[in-house]
Amino acid sequence: MERKGKEVMSFRFPVSPFLAVELEVVCFLIPLWLLRHARVAYGILYTKW
Repeated sequence: MERKGKEVMSFRFPVSPFLAVELEVVCFLIPLWLLRHARVAYGILYTKW
């Protein structure tokens, strides 16, 4: 659902290629960052138990 909404918005509001690349990088890095922190949090919980 979210991906479709983003695609509609990008079609509605054309952005410069640089901004599009920047958004792609952000959308790629944020999940990696969240995954890393999720692993750390999981490790902390695992060691606590």
